[in-house]
Amino acid sequence: MIDRPDDLVRLRPWEDLVVVSHGRIVLATDRDGSFDGGPNRGLFVHQTRLLSRHRCSVDGLPPKPVALSNVTQDSWTGYYVLLPPGADPGEKDQGSGHMEPASEQTLELLLTRTVSGFLREDLALTNFSPRPTAFELAIELDADFADQGETMRPVLERMRGIMEGSGERDIALEAICGWSTCHHQLVITPTHKEPGKRWFLSPFKTALDAGTRIGQFDFDEAYVVDEYYTPRVHGFAKILGVEVEVPPFDPATRVISISLVG
Repeated sequence: MIDRPDDLVRLRPWEDLVVVSHGRIVLATDRDGSFDGGPNRGLFVHQTRLLSRHRCSVDGLPPKPVALSNVTQDSWTGYYVLLPPGADPGEKDQGSGHMEPASEQTLELLLTRTVSGFLREDLALTNFSPRPTAFELAIELDADFADQGETMRPVLERMRGIMEGSGERDIALEAICGWSTCHHQLVITPTHKEPGKRWFLSPFKTALDAGTRIGQFDFDEAYVVDEYYTPRVHGFAKILGVEVEVPPFDPATRVISISLVG
């Protein structure tokens, strides 16, 4: 085993997830900016998902995403296009075959989101075609007020099935401390392992220090671990059908330890 310094971090990017956050508020969506109740998707305030679904449509059709990106950590912009309803798409492209009607006659949707003490969303529609158009813009929303454990339930239940089928209880610790636990854990220090136990240096200090300097956070690492991370661990363990022990967080060592009980 290769020893690595405690300040070395390992990046765990989510290729299919976009995160916009400020303080205790996190908006996590699919790459196209929508979300529909999937694990780790939605608008979260502290530990509760307030919005579980967000989808836009024009006359029942989803617009095509063409350019989407975070602008800052707490803001995001997306451009979408579609053929204006009622417009004549014209003849099929006889050249490359890749020219789409919406690129020549375009109804553009500009969607911007900003997270501060709340989520602000602005939509702007522009008709770039030579003719007027009329349509119905629909925004489909849903709320389930689920906690973090409930949003991860499908993944954790699959892991529980694997654990019960194999008899390997340490699989529960991999589900809790491993690669796919939560979008908040994008940067994490190396996880040390022994049978029935995992421990690692708290990953939250770097982000908290940076956010505190610009006024984004008003809480410390101990608060995040004791009030957010540890309850989430116990919630995950309950779904996995195991009991775990998490000692109180010590700011001096900054070590988080999770052990199976029984």
